[in-house]
Amino acid sequence: MKFIKRNWAINNAMPVFFIGFFLSITNDDGILKLLGFGIMIFSFYLWYLASKKEKKK
Repeated sequence: MKFIKRNWAINNAMPVFFIGFFLSITNDDGILKLLGFGIMIFSFYLWYLASKKEKKK
């Protein structure tokens, strides 16, 4: 069962980045800072997939 559809996640990479960005900035905890950083890295991967998708068409 898929919880997040792939096209939705690729099309909304910018909000995913800002969620990770604000998570990493606002929390002083080490775990949440790393989680926010990981979400930001994941959003860069989503942007990469979006760029590959545009070139295919």
